[in-house]
Amino acid sequence: MEQKFKGQILTTTKTVNNILKVYNSSNSFSSNDWYIEANLYALSLSNRFNVPLSVSCGVIAALSPLKSWNENKIIAYSFLESGRGKHVNAFVNKAKDIKLSDGSIEAIATILNGNKITRFLMNIVKQEQTTFVTIDRNAVSIALRRTITDNEEQGVT
Repeated sequence: MEQKFKGQILTTTKTVNNILKVYNSSNSFSSNDWYIEANLYALSLSNRFNVPLSVSCGVIAALSPLKSWNENKIIAYSFLESGRGKHVNAFVNKAKDIKLSDGSIEAIATILNGNKITRFLMNIVKQEQTTFVTIDRNAVSIALRRTITDNEEQGVT
């Protein structure tokens, strides 16, 4: 299969080979390890701020776009502590709505309303499952075998 991405022609074979090159060059790769750590961080927020785990995971997901993991953790902590988040209003409003929700995964997913952040939520909440895949700028860069530009990143879901 052939597809165009930002002017670059991609084939399934080329994309898979790019991903496998990175995967095979890694000494110890387990995406689940990262999501286990993310789940533990969300659990610590849940306990500290007395909110359901699903809510702390939802807040993390809502405030994740265009942020590194370390920035994401700081912003989520700050939001749960103060009710304010250092992010654009659209994402802070999602976090506010999540905090006010009934805490169900379905309600939170509806509030998030985006493929990437909803998958990110599910990967953190259900870190033991491999059903959900979060496609972000890092995944796209690996698939293309080059770092995508800030301009190309817009709209990647």
